[in-house]
Amino acid sequence: YSDDIFIVCEKKLCDEIEKDIGELIEKYEIEISKDKTEKFIFRNVSYKESTSRLECFRVTKEGKEISSAMSYLGFEFRGYHTGIKSTNLAKYYRKIISTVKRKSKRTLK
Repeated sequence: YSDDIFIVCEKKLCDEIEKDIGELIEKYEIEISKDKTEKFIFRNVSYKESTSRLECFRVTKEGKEISSAMSYLGFEFRGYHTGIKSTNLAKYYRKIISTVKRKSKRTLK
């Protein structure tokens, strides 16, 4: 069972691959969440004088490219940095606070 797909390709192949996947989805009558479907482009961008770094850009439905982190399987990938998704960190932080409060109350008793 798999409900995520992640495709890495050259930008010039995007349309062809998207068309092929669309045909397979139709052929096998798979239901997908179009509102969750996203497209990202990674490219080297000038950074600090004479250096460059890989950056991530989300492609909007209108075709605009907006600098954005790509989230996948609990991680955020910005091109130049990979980290744990911020919502996962927030949940973990709240869980730690709750645990510390509970343990400290128990200790004080």
